[in-house]
Amino acid sequence: MPKQTRKQSIKGKSAISVPVNSTKLRPMVQCYCKKCNGDLVETRTRNVHEAEEYRLQESIERLKRDREKKKNKYKIHNLRSSKSISDDEEDIRNLGDGNGDDRNYQFETDPFVNEKEVLGDDPEIDDSDFKNTKLKFNDSWILFWIFKYQERFKLPDVAINSLIGFFNLVLKDVDLQRFDKFPPTAHIARKFLEIKKKPKIYAVCLKCNKLYNIANITPSDQSNSEFNGFRCDHVEFLNYTLRNQREPCETELLKRVPVVNGYIWKPKMIYPLPCLKTQLSIMYQRPGFDELLKKWTNQDVTGLMSDIYDGEIWKNFPSQLDAPESKFFTAGTADSHLGIMINLDWFQPFESSIYSCRMIYGVICNLPCDIRFKKENMLILGLLPEPHEVKLH
Repeated sequence: MPKQTRKQSIKGKSAISVPVNSTKLRPMVQCYCKKCNGDLVETRTRNVHEAEEYRLQESIERLKRDREKKKNKYKIHNLRSSKSISDDEEDIRNLGDGNGDDRNYQFETDPFVNEKEVLGDDPEIDDSDFKNTKLKFNDSWILFWIFKYQERFKLPDVAINSLIGFFNLVLKDVDLQRFDKFPPTAHIARKFLEIKKKPKIYAVCLKCNKLYNIANITPSDQSNSEFNGFRCDHVEFLNYTLRNQREPCETELLKRVPVVNGYIWKPKMIYPLPCLKTQLSIMYQRPGFDELLKKWTNQDVTGLMSDIYDGEIWKNFPSQLDAPESKFFTAGTADSHLGIMINLDWFQPFESSIYSCRMIYGVICNLPCDIRFKKENMLILGLLPEPHEVKLH
């Protein structure tokens, strides 16, 4: 059946017959890219595929060149380092003989260092080569300084672990014989200094926030293949009349973590409980802290309720339950009998993400109100676990 035509008239010209359904056929060519593999495609499609493969090939070649440059750079650096060490070998031996200037770096140890609450044994770290670590006392001052540096600026353990690893590389480059047994990690350094951990970390149920002692829910033998984890056995409504409301939580608390020698069981979430005694020890070591605690005894009595000292509870709080007439807060015991106010607050630890943490903290009411809520005078009592808010009951 012949195609129907229509007449188009243009002003000043005769009518022209044009097909109604005219189509333009584009030439088909073979494309040998990885996607088409010889199939017939349009010319412009083949050009696009060839351009993509060309860009990919250029990227691969650029990565190869960058890797070769890095390898050559490391080889030159190692060659220079080994050459400088061999040239200055005699001088390095003189530095490591333990005489002379080493006496100027004696470190006066603080008895609080051995009571500092830090992380303890980590089964993921293989310290078999450092079980007999023996450093001279003249060298151990470096480790003491690092841990005091962490305490002063409140740095996390991850940062201190990286700092000790950096010291390990630098000191071995200076004198390999003298610092051959310098601890490479913070874990081994704490074992050498006998900084032991006080076990105040609990496992937390992700659903009901029940706390468990980690030693009671983890196997003593981590290689026990029959152990399949531990589920929360907390019953929220123990005396409820309906049976389905008396069922345990049954939330898994542990997870398997791969290590060098197999697997170990660790809690999915932990609840760290800071040591109150340790925090108070740090505060009492600050000069002038005792005088600040006694400052409230010298305030003028005006009859106005200006602070907690003007309230009846502070004035009449008994030191013994069986002796209501005895007073707990007196001028003679102002620096030892502390009134701690417990608070709960939310804060955002990161500026670049929306993540809120909840902290239970205490403030010492004996201190003046203008310094009472400063960071260095607060007592951290606990961090509430995420991701859900704990219940009020």
